[in-house]
Amino acid sequence: MEIVLDSVGKRYGSAWALRDFSHIFSSPGSTAIFGPNGVGKSTLACLMAGLLIPSEGWIRYSYGGRILERGSWYRHISFTAPYLQMPSYLSVDRLIRTYLSLKGIQIRVEDILGSLSCFSGLRQKHLSEISQGQRQGLYLALAFRSGRRVLLLDEPLQHLDLQGAAWYAERIRDQQEENTIIVFTSQEDEAGLCQRVISLVS
Repeated sequence: MEIVLDSVGKRYGSAWALRDFSHIFSSPGSTAIFGPNGVGKSTLACLMAGLLIPSEGWIRYSYGGRILERGSWYRHISFTAPYLQMPSYLSVDRLIRTYLSLKGIQIRVEDILGSLSCFSGLRQKHLSEISQGQRQGLYLALAFRSGRRVLLLDEPLQHLDLQGAAWYAERIRDQQEENTIIVFTSQEDEAGLCQRVISLVS
C-alpha cells in the first residue's frame, strides 16, 4: 500500500486548520504524526480517512500499482479516534457484530472481547453504560483485528489505563511489520512507540 499526500491543506471559512502537508508512506511500519494541539493532526487524520476533502492538494492511495478510488478507501483503512460518536443505545455485542459485518471480517465477537480483561462482562451493556476507557479500548481492538492494511489512530492512548496502554504498545509492535500504522498524537511517549516520527508544526 502506498499513500501519497501532496501539499494537502484544509480550510474552514477563512481559517486554515492544516496547510502544505506532503509525505509518502510507501512501506509497512509505524509512524507518529506528532505535534501540539491545534496544528491540524485530527484534521489530517480525517482527511486521510476520507472523512474530509482537502481544500488544497491531494491524497492518493494505491495498491499493487493501481490507484484506488476515494470511495473505496474504507475497504483498506481502519480509523479510530476518541471523538468518534456511536449511537449510545447500541449494545457492545451489536456494535461489534455490525462492524464485523460491514467490514466483512470473519472472526467471532469473543475474539474481540477476549483482547482486554476490562471487556469482561460488557457484551450486553449499552455504550452509554461503559466507561470512556472501555469504549476507547473497544474501538482499538476492532481496528487491530480489522485485517486492514492501513490503521489511522488518532490519540489512541486517550482514556486508557496502564494495562490498556501496555496492551496497545504490544499491538503496535506486533502489527507494524505488516501494516502501515499512522498515529496522530501530542504525547511524546506515545510517539516514541512508533518507528518514525513526523513533527507537525503550525
